[in-house]
Parts: sequence; C-alpha cells; structure tokens
Amino acid sequence: MDLISFSAIGTALGAIADPMILLWILIGVIVGLIFGAAPGLTATAGVAIATPLTFGASFEVAMALLLGIYCGGYFAGSIPAILINTPGAPGNAATALDGYRMARRGNADLAVSLSVVSSFIGGFVSILVLMLAAPNLANFALEFTSVEYFALGTFGLVCVAAVSGGSLLKGMIAAALGMLLGCSGIDPVGGMTRLTFGDPNLLGGVPLMPALIAFFAVSEMLVQAARKDTLATLPA
Repeated sequence: MDLISFSAIGTALGAIADPMILLWILIGVIVGLIFGAAPGLTATAGVAIATPLTFGASFEVAMALLLGIYCGGYFAGSIPAILINTPGAPGNAATALDGYRMARRGNADLAVSLSVVSSFIGGFVSILVLMLAAPNLANFALEFTSVEYFALGTFGLVCVAAVSGGSLLKGMIAAALGMLLGCSGIDPVGGMTRLTFGDPNLLGGVPLMPALIAFFAVSEMLVQAARKDTLATLPA
C-alpha cells in the first residue's frame, strides 16, 4: 500500500468524522433496516430506489446514505430469517439454518444479538481485506477458466451434502432442483434459450430472491399450518 492509498484513507476518515455525514449514515441504516427486514425488499432494492434521490447531493452525502442502506439492509435480512425462517436477502439464507432453531427454543433475542455482532465483524474484516488484497484478488479472479468454475460448482454440491446431515437424499434433490433452476435463461455459449417456456421474463434466469421466498417462506407457511404446538416462550 503506497502513500497515495494512505492519504486516501485519511481523507475518507476525515469525511466520516463529519457529524452531517454520520447523520446521513444513520438515516441510511434506518431505511436499510426497513427494507432488509421485509422479505423481498432487499438492500439492493433500497439502494436502487434511493439512488435518484442522491443526484443533487454531494458525493460524500450520497455514499453515506447508500452505504448505510446497503449495510443496514443486509443485516436486517437476518431478522426474518431468524423469526420466520424467511431470509430477507440471499446472503441471509445461512442465518435461517441455526437462527430459526434458536428462535423456536425461545432464544430469538440471542440469535439477533449474535447476528448484529457477526455482521459488524464480517463487515469490518471485509473492508480490511478489500483495502489490502483487492488488486491481487482481481488478478486472481481473471485467471479463472471453465475448469475452476466446474470445481467451484462441485464444491457447492459438496457443501450441500455436508449441511444435509441425515437427509442426504433430500439435500441432493434440493441441489439438483437448484441446478435445474440455474439452467433457465439464455445459454451464454450458444445463445439458445433454455427452460423459459416462452416467457421473456425468464430470459435472464430465475431471480434468486423470488426463488428463496418460494422455497423458504412457502415451505415455512405449510409447516406452521400443519404444526399443532406453539413456539417456545421464555419463562416470566
């Protein structure tokens, strides 16, 4: 990291110390919490909606607002994942695995607290990695070929088998269904349409967020409808 990078970091820290910038960050986080906590309204959607509102603002104010919405939205996506087993964003799908179980046992407050801490640590470490290793990571990613992409896909299937536990068959069926959904759209090599059923909305593939809501939210609704017991409650 050269002196120019250090000077850029100093300039950024000076901008963040401005009370007005901190206020816009707070506003962005609050808006992001609202978007992220509603399944289907992701942090990306919040940033897209707020972007036209920043055209007349300065660069610092615009970035403070948009980054606040993005970070707050991605954390808030863990709230519905913990409480109702429905991720608010694709990145919160893993949170539903353990967080919802904790909520069922009456430890929803602990699960949300752990999500806050892990989101802060993950965001802070990610910023450090981006600052120190972004150029090298970019060069490394450019070296990827079809062999590496196939290896990544195989690694994903192995991860599915690892988290399936005693239901390996169900896990592999889910993985096969995910691969089938991933084949929808235009073939990037031959340009042929696949599994679009004549619907132009599927030319770009099946959107990830509606698919997550369908698999998590709808399945949870059916489970809750068939369940006779109630959620665990904390003792008074």
